[in-house]
Amino acid sequence: SYRSIMFTYGVSEDIARNEATEIFAVFFKKVLIARDCNEGLNIFMENRSEIDIILLDINMPNSKGIELLDEIRKMDWNIPILILAAFNEVDILLKSIKYNITNYIVKPMQLNTTLKIISQLMEVKEQKRELARKDNELKQFISILDSSNIICEMDLEFNIISANDAFLINSGYELNEVIGKKISDKTILCNHQIQETKIKDRLLRGKTWIGLNKRISKEGTYYYTHSTILPIFHN
Repeated sequence: SYRSIMFTYGVSEDIARNEATEIFAVFFKKVLIARDCNEGLNIFMENRSEIDIILLDINMPNSKGIELLDEIRKMDWNIPILILAAFNEVDILLKSIKYNITNYIVKPMQLNTTLKIISQLMEVKEQKRELARKDNELKQFISILDSSNIICEMDLEFNIISANDAFLINSGYELNEVIGKKISDKTILCNHQIQETKIKDRLLRGKTWIGLNKRISKEGTYYYTHSTILPIFHN
C-alpha cells in the first residue's frame, strides 16, 4: 500500500465521499479527509511530508477549491493533484490549469477510472523514488571507490580528462599536468606500449579490460597498479 492520500470533497456529498474513502483505504495506509478549504489546508500543512497525492474537489464550499489549490501550490509545486469537477465547471477547470494539475476527473466520480489514474501516478512516483534511492546508493559506491582507489577518467583516445587525489598523490603530478595527457604517455606509464586499439575495441563492445601496469611518478620512482578500464555509457 502507498503512504497517504489527501481527499477533499464538499460537505454535501457525504455518500460519495464515504464510498471513495473506503476504497482508498485499501490502497493507502492513511486517507486524510477534508470537507472545506481551511480543513484541507491544515491537513496538508500537518501531513505534507507523507502525502503522496491529493484528490481535490474544485467546487468546495463557498467556491474555495481554487483558493486551496493556490495555497497548496505556494508550498509544493510538484505534488500530484487530481481535480474533481463537473462538466459545466469549465471556467474553474481553466483557472486550475495554471496550477500544474496532474489530471482531472469528471463528477460524479467513477471509482474504477479514478483508481486507474491514481495507480498510474503512484507507479511513476514509486519509480522516481527507486531511481533516487539507486542514485544515492551509486554515489555512495563511487565515494567508497574514490577514497580507496587510483582513478582517472579518459576519453576514447585515452586522454586523461579527470583524476582523483589518489592518482595525483601516487604519480606526484598536479591535476593540470595530467589533464589532456594520454594515459599511455611514457612519463606516466613505463610499459607505455599499451594496446590501445585492442582495449578500445573491448570498451566499445561494453567489455572491461584488466591488467597490470608499471607506472612511473614525476620524481622517477616506479609503482605498479592492477588496472581496470571500463566504459562509461550515457543514458
